[in-house]
Amino acid sequence: MKLIRKIVSTTMTSSIFFIFIFSITVVSTRIMLNLKDLSNQTIEVLSDWNALDRLTNDVLYYRLDSVSRLESIEANWIQATADLDESFGKLKNNKLLNLLSEDINNSLEESWYLWLFSQEKLIVGQQIFNDILHGDETNARIDEIDRTTFYEKLLFLKDTGGTYQEKQIYQSFFSHMYVLDVTSEDFTILLKDINKKIPDEIDSYIYYILITVVISLILVIIVSLLSAKRTIQPIVRLAGAVREMSDNDYPADMSITGNIVDEDDELSIINDGFNRMAVKIHALYDESLSREKEKRDAQFRALQYQINPHFLYNTLATLQMTAAVQGYKNMAENIQSLSRLLRNTISKSDHFITVSEELNIMNDYINIIQIRYKNRLIFKSSVNDRISEMFIPALILQPLLENAVLHGLSEKLNRESSDALLNIEGTISEDHLILTIFDNGKGISSDKIPTLLSKEINKNTENSVHIGLKNINDRIILLYGAGYGVNIESVQGEYTRVSLKLPLITEEENA
Repeated sequence: MKLIRKIVSTTMTSSIFFIFIFSITVVSTRIMLNLKDLSNQTIEVLSDWNALDRLTNDVLYYRLDSVSRLESIEANWIQATADLDESFGKLKNNKLLNLLSEDINNSLEESWYLWLFSQEKLIVGQQIFNDILHGDETNARIDEIDRTTFYEKLLFLKDTGGTYQEKQIYQSFFSHMYVLDVTSEDFTILLKDINKKIPDEIDSYIYYILITVVISLILVIIVSLLSAKRTIQPIVRLAGAVREMSDNDYPADMSITGNIVDEDDELSIINDGFNRMAVKIHALYDESLSREKEKRDAQFRALQYQINPHFLYNTLATLQMTAAVQGYKNMAENIQSLSRLLRNTISKSDHFITVSEELNIMNDYINIIQIRYKNRLIFKSSVNDRISEMFIPALILQPLLENAVLHGLSEKLNRESSDALLNIEGTISEDHLILTIFDNGKGISSDKIPTLLSKEINKNTENSVHIGLKNINDRIILLYGAGYGVNIESVQGEYTRVSLKLPLITEEENA
């Protein structure tokens, strides 16, 4: 579980770092958007001031035909004053101003107090303006005055006509408008300066925020890569060792990897298993070489005993025809059996034949034995049709039959009255084929049976008919594995039963 915990820890660490950088990115994005909004607020304040300034000039210097034209812009003038107060108030209360320089904040504070002062004059002037426009007598006199602008008409009324109280009203209006006219230029300069400096500072803040985000992202990637490398590197080294082993053409030259993983976790278990596997591959390779050597030795011994088959077959054919011409029918038939037997044992190239074909070879051998021992051998075969069609290694039963005749039944066969019995039986047990050769000969001593399948072949008897049970057992194990082979059961002086355990192989499986 240590490796899993390490992977989970690495994943969680990377996730935390990524969540951290994601949070920084989100917060930074919000700050940048708010800073952009702050910049837009300064633009809005300047725009509202310009709109108010234009309306103020329109009110004072508008070239009009009548007072009714002034009444149409009065509401816009009042609304423009309210709009500027609202937008300037939002800018002044923006918390992000604390991020800006002291110089900008001082200029903004100065412009704010200047606006409060100007706003007061504007509101009073608008009230006076409203009273003048909506007084019936005043409107009538204004329309009669031969002046171009409303401002000029009010100046005329202030100096030449009306009551003292009216003159004071006109004087108050001009006083407030004069103060506003004086402060408007300074107010405009301050707003333009603020509007120019704030975007520059905001751009610098955005630049530093982006740099911080990029550096944080790089650090997160580096930490994640280092954590992943620490976890993955042992796996990569182990994979490289496996690849090197798989690419090696000669397993005997493979070297054990050693401790390629230092940590005490699941990878170390895999490493140990890999080393044990390499040792087993060495052993299996050596075993395979040993089996191949044994197989080549057996083939070499077989070649040593070969004679020219064509010369032998032609000679036997001549003898058979001679015996038949001279009327020796039995001799001709036995020579024919011998010829078939030799063809099957010497020249047959098939590695696997059916049980039926193997029994035919054994029948030819029995025919020859019956001539030698004057039909004293009782031979029985109990093999059904299903078993007859099964495939077995070629010539796997004939050596056992020969051993039974020459070593088990020879004494009984040499007597005039003989009860020598040789029985071949085939059965199917679960998914195995059991072929048994039984004889009632002299048997084998119990202490000798274990050595028959393990002793080496006697070189002095290699050219005899006795092939040896060990060779048959080794041949079956080489073909089918350790679960198959020869089993010997014998009671000395009574019988011997040799059984072969083979897999069930049909014609389709042998194809």
